[in-house]
Amino acid sequence: MPKNTNVLGEFLIRSRILIENAHSIPEINERLLGYGYTPQRWGEGFALLAAAEASVSQQLREYGESYAATEAVNRVWKEANAVYMKTLKVARIAFGDEPKAAVALKLQGPRKETVEGWMDQASVFYGNLIGDATLGDRLTKFGYTAAKLADEAALVDQVRKVLNAQGKETGEARQATADRDRQVADLDAWVGELKALARVAFTDDPQQLEKLGVVVLNAPRRKKS
Repeated sequence: MPKNTNVLGEFLIRSRILIENAHSIPEINERLLGYGYTPQRWGEGFALLAAAEASVSQQLREYGESYAATEAVNRVWKEANAVYMKTLKVARIAFGDEPKAAVALKLQGPRKETVEGWMDQASVFYGNLIGDATLGDRLTKFGYTAAKLADEAALVDQVRKVLNAQGKETGEARQATADRDRQVADLDAWVGELKALARVAFTDDPQQLEKLGVVVLNAPRRKKS
């Protein structure tokens, strides 16, 4: 079953040509009726085709939204981190080696490289600066008012929001991929059966198969001597 986006597109086009022509060309439709291709069976094929086409389009939309969400995370994270790092440097100067601040604000050590690790450090930092007046007041003389710290904390919260949105979009994209694969597999099985039966039906007139987009070999391959 094809999964590559470009190959999938070609598969859907070939499938539509096969089903529509086999159904609409009188001499082909009439011959296939003898192999069980009733109006109801054609209805099943068209329904599978429509479902597969819709699922492929939906999967592409969902992945587009997922990529956009990831871009939003990176953009907002970069903005919030630039502000956070400046304030972190000021806090390290303001508190020096004071044990309480070092632990409460997670001042020591490198910053985490993952957005989740960064969220933990930045959230604790601003949460305790704002929640503990003895810590927050120390930064006042450096120009960090309660309002300024709240604004910076809001940037961190915005990272959390876009990260949550990214998780939602990623989950939906994966579900859309699973749905697409299932729908395409069902269509692949149906058109595969149609091709096989069409070859049987037109054993005596294989050129009819070309109208369905089915490759017809003009002559058998010669055996190697």
